[in-house]
Amino acid sequence: MKKIFTTMFLFAAFIGWSNFSNACTTYTPVITPSGPTTFCVGNSLILTSATYASYQWSNGATTPSITVTTSGTYGLTTTDGMGCTGVNSQTVTVVMNPIVMITPSGPTTFAIGDSVILDAGVYPNYVWSNGATTEAITVTATGSYWVTVTDNNGCTGTASQIVTVTPCSAAFLMDVDTIPHHYIIINNAIGVSPIHYDWSWGDSLHDTIPYPTHTYADTGYYTICLTITDAAACSNQFCLTGYHVARLSSNTMATVTVRNPFNTGICDCIDDFGISVYPNPTKDHLNIHTPSASGRLTITNILGSTVFRQSLSQKDTWLDISALKAGIYFYEINGNRGRFIKE
Repeated sequence: MKKIFTTMFLFAAFIGWSNFSNACTTYTPVITPSGPTTFCVGNSLILTSATYASYQWSNGATTPSITVTTSGTYGLTTTDGMGCTGVNSQTVTVVMNPIVMITPSGPTTFAIGDSVILDAGVYPNYVWSNGATTEAITVTATGSYWVTVTDNNGCTGTASQIVTVTPCSAAFLMDVDTIPHHYIIINNAIGVSPIHYDWSWGDSLHDTIPYPTHTYADTGYYTICLTITDAAACSNQFCLTGYHVARLSSNTMATVTVRNPFNTGICDCIDDFGISVYPNPTKDHLNIHTPSASGRLTITNILGSTVFRQSLSQKDTWLDISALKAGIYFYEINGNRGRFIKE
């Protein structure tokens, strides 16, 4: 009887120990990311589990660590030494890099002396190939210009734009002279001498000298073009389309005179409206006097591009123009126009 009791006791103890040994404690395996779980395309993240007997990731991997490059929720099932399993997951977000588009302000192929503005769009940060850190840059030379931008997620994108500057230019500027029925063209052609000129006046007539004078038989809208070819075989054409040339009566003729840009008759003058701009020529500043304490000043270069614009809030204004390159410039104040030379 005693033997039977002992045997039953030992059997019950064995059963109890077996049940205890097969009971698993619930656990959640720790997943440690190697960095931020939100990152940019092109980067990666390592997800590492704590130490267990075996691993099963949702992407099929059975290693303690996996490398992640795409968005998703990565699940992990681990088994410990007692045969117990634990489950956890980690969500990863991969952000697209910005798609950068450079927008030119005009043609990216142009003649020497002109320029184009390249705009990269609105982003928090910029780095251009020329070292600029602004949204836009002004380009005057041939080259490939690239920009790298950084968005609010810290992601970067890059774009580039090729600019071609031809080594010659047929640019000119036309304006009404103070003499009735008379117009002035400033010939700003640039090239390797000798330069061949072809002036087309839009009335079937041509001139082939640098500084001709042309007379129109009647009032009309004319397309005036200059085509040049220099000694280096560089060709360029510049046109004014639909320029209105007028004569005041049937017994007068409208005349256009082409002048050298360095012999324009520019002086310190007070025009009929009481506006004066001086000194002229000038090295670094202009004094501007207007009859009223309000107005609008616009300065353009010889190619017609606006290089400066400012409201005038007093009769006498001192204007710093030291940033302008040497050359001939044209100003307009309240509809009145004139010229000055920056030395």
